[in-house]
Amino acid sequence: MTKISKHIAIATTLIGLSLSSACLTEIKLDSKQVNVPCENLPKESAQYSEAGCQGAQKPNDGLSLLITTNSFITNAAEFTVAWSEYPGAVGYHLSFAADENCSQELLGFNQFETTKTLGVAQDGTYHICVFAMTPGEESIPAENNGIQFTIDRQKPTLDTSILMPNKITQPTIFAAKADDETALTYQWNHKSGDGKVVFSPDNAAETTISYVE
Repeated sequence: MTKISKHIAIATTLIGLSLSSACLTEIKLDSKQVNVPCENLPKESAQYSEAGCQGAQKPNDGLSLLITTNSFITNAAEFTVAWSEYPGAVGYHLSFAADENCSQELLGFNQFETTKTLGVAQDGTYHICVFAMTPGEESIPAENNGIQFTIDRQKPTLDTSILMPNKITQPTIFAAKADDETALTYQWNHKSGDGKVVFSPDNAAETTISYVE
């Protein structure tokens, strides 16, 4: 599937930095890039089509067990995972594992339905594993077990050890450094103080700062 990216405001980080005697600058790190599972998009919506949800998965011949949720990253409180129905199954075991081989189960659920909406409290990377249970107590693994997803609800971390110069006398290049599991957007602004501070570009980690009294 071609992953869909959705920017969601999650945090605002301010840095007060002296460019002159009384001038403050702010940088906002206020979005994350999130891949939305197809199950969470209306099938009639443009997003569903743009995300490549239609026909994204391997066609099911009706005899195979397949996880129909694609790999995703989310900071939502809840999300949905889904899989195909397996003929003759009397139930399913859904497992979130630490590895793609499904040998290290972290969370497990037994149920009859082929979808589950839930929330995972702890941030981290997990792998979706599904097993169909037959009347003879045989466990049939999904053909594509090990689908990876990431829960990331933490605010971006800005490296405050990288300091701006105390005085700007000519255009100066400065690069902010931030860490996060997902892609970030940046926005520089002159918050307060005399004169005018110009950032070019004003929406990138690295910017050229000019100060005019």
